[in-house]
Amino acid sequence: MPHHTVYEAKIEHLQILDENGKLDKKLAKDTLTDDQVVYLYEQMRVCRELDEIAFKLQRSGRMGTYPQNKGQEANAVGSALAMVKGNDWVVPSYRENAALFMHGMPMHYVIQYWMGDERGSKFPEGVNITPLSVPIGTHMLHATGIAWAFKQRKEADRAVITYFGDGATSEGDFHNAMNFASVMQVPTIFYCQNNSWAISLPREQQMNSATVAQKALAYDMPTIQVDGNDIFAVYKATQDARKRAIEGGGPSFIEGVTYRLADHTTADDARRYRDEEELHAWLDKDPLIRTRKYMESVGIWDDKKQEELENRAKTIVKEVVDAAISVPAPESSEFFDDMYADLPEDLKLDWAESIADRAQCSGGGDPVMMVKIVDVKGKERYINAAYVRSVTPKGAEKADIDFGHWSGAVRVKQPAEQVAEILNSALPASFDEYLAAVDQQSQSSNNMSAATTIAALERDPEVILLGEDIGSNGGVFRATEGLMAKHGEDRVVSTPLDESGIMGTAIGLAIAGMKSIPEIQFEGFLGPAYDQLVNHGGRMRTRTRSAVTVPMTVRVPVGGGIHAPELHSDSPEAIYTHSPGIKVLMPCTPYDAKGLLNSAIKDPDPVIFFEPKRVYRTFKEEVPDEYYEIPIGEAKTVVEGDDLTVVTWGAPVFQCLEAIDNCPEDVSVELIDLRSIYPFDMDTIAESVRRTGRCVIVHEAPLTCGLGAEIAARIMEECFLHLEAPVQRVTGFDTIMPYYKLENEYLPEAPRILKGIKECLAY
Repeated sequence: MPHHTVYEAKIEHLQILDENGKLDKKLAKDTLTDDQVVYLYEQMRVCRELDEIAFKLQRSGRMGTYPQNKGQEANAVGSALAMVKGNDWVVPSYRENAALFMHGMPMHYVIQYWMGDERGSKFPEGVNITPLSVPIGTHMLHATGIAWAFKQRKEADRAVITYFGDGATSEGDFHNAMNFASVMQVPTIFYCQNNSWAISLPREQQMNSATVAQKALAYDMPTIQVDGNDIFAVYKATQDARKRAIEGGGPSFIEGVTYRLADHTTADDARRYRDEEELHAWLDKDPLIRTRKYMESVGIWDDKKQEELENRAKTIVKEVVDAAISVPAPESSEFFDDMYADLPEDLKLDWAESIADRAQCSGGGDPVMMVKIVDVKGKERYINAAYVRSVTPKGAEKADIDFGHWSGAVRVKQPAEQVAEILNSALPASFDEYLAAVDQQSQSSNNMSAATTIAALERDPEVILLGEDIGSNGGVFRATEGLMAKHGEDRVVSTPLDESGIMGTAIGLAIAGMKSIPEIQFEGFLGPAYDQLVNHGGRMRTRTRSAVTVPMTVRVPVGGGIHAPELHSDSPEAIYTHSPGIKVLMPCTPYDAKGLLNSAIKDPDPVIFFEPKRVYRTFKEEVPDEYYEIPIGEAKTVVEGDDLTVVTWGAPVFQCLEAIDNCPEDVSVELIDLRSIYPFDMDTIAESVRRTGRCVIVHEAPLTCGLGAEIAARIMEECFLHLEAPVQRVTGFDTIMPYYKLENEYLPEAPRILKGIKECLAY
């Protein structure tokens, strides 16, 4: 058959309740009861009242920008009713208020959130809703990941619905989510609220397809277009999609044709781009008007009930607004609280200083107070008294604590021994909990990553690996070789070629409680995943005040030295150290690779685990078989010395060792391997530099704004009076990494490092 049709499809449109309130009884069979219709109408009316009051609040300056739901309420209530509250998940955009309320979100949280208080995103326990998604379309991958977690756990009675607009279907993440959901056959319902406008861009300029629904055909996904202002049609389409999902039929797509009767947000003026006649035509299709006509026609509604509802809606919304306004303002330094599960030490000190500085600058509150303590490493430190209070157990007698005031020069009184003990016990110490020993092989760094991942898979059934070619191929560096055969293709998953899809889906898995370990093949391919990793992975904890977390370990081969092509040899670690909410590691030995990877997988926050390619198989060392962890944020002194400190991380550790070996015999150089890029161990660096008086920082990344610049600045702040020479940096150049014929000219090899050491010593 040289010429034949291989695929045919059609898009069906469903309408059960027309614009005049007339019901198609045949299609309406087994859909909504009269009580359910009344309930949905009431939900829509309260939501409309909330919109109207929110608009007034914004105009009076008491609320920030707010996106109204007016005209689209039927999409939210009809679909929300078809999902099971407390069982299924709702992954919203930002125009589905009624669906959130129906699934347990307190109404005043919406007002609180749009009044600028992020605590409005901390949903109560048991409320299965992700926070509102401001970056358009990016949340759909999280819905796919959550649904994938259901499938992994064989929770067959659970499904996920995610909402988005027609404009979002132009985003790459829309297609990524649809493709992943289809390939993995997960129970996700994609609900597009096609309101005809993406802010000011009409649908016909957004896409050339006759429908939005037909986009799902590319992913072989059941799809339907419904009248989005018809609660019956919306409910039935969602009910059918959910039934299909929980019966193993995979994802579905619903296009709800509706209209945005209000402006895009309260900051918008749709009169600038939208025809008034078009608006008036859709006003006649208002879902509230249509539903009321139907209820009156069948005798379940009248003017008296309408008046009662109007009064009740006003009372409910007034109480909601009063509740939001009455919430005490957040503490001035509260934005520190949920940055990580456990704040890095430096961030704790920043927190304490911000409290004291604000009090001092405002002329009120306590003066800045410092106390001298001995930390867990035996080092004396000056710590802000506010921090001491924060870690003192409730009920302790704080009145008896005598702190010295800090005004200009530091004057310190030794605090009461009890407080010192309390503070010391609260400071980070080495992990002292070890899990049962597991059978692991130990050789090269590459083998250590593989062995540690094997152990994690065996130890925790919630661990799942995903990435390109990691299954039967074992990954491009064979770091996952044999894992799929041992643990199954449902736990070691070769994904479509889509970095944003891998990252976003991994985030969704983590939200649902899995321990996801996504792999990005090369550091140069992290770019497409940046939005998901940084804007969702790193922000989810603080965005939801720790109600939703992302325990995820992102494995990424990094750096040059293997004669690879473009975008296969970069060192972008500084970018991600500048991304709050994410931890960044880069071990360079088999022992460290195992210990740090164990810590990363156990960590409750997202961790980027950079694996220097150049040392994958450079050497072998003895590694204990038993489980152990290396604390995140703890550097290692590789070589001790007294004349100069070299600070580095990753593959350059070995070039630094070579340079040190070639130093004059009378020169004693100390070498520090950071291992943890963020948080990094400034204590170890500062202690060393105070002894040696000189420092050289080495890294592969470009010079300008590299992590070395931050370390140098911190050395100036903490060790200035001890320095005998300016801090030197030996790094890559401010150019793109050249191809491998010139690669060694770019990389900080031993001769260039030795030159930097000699120049620093000669100063």
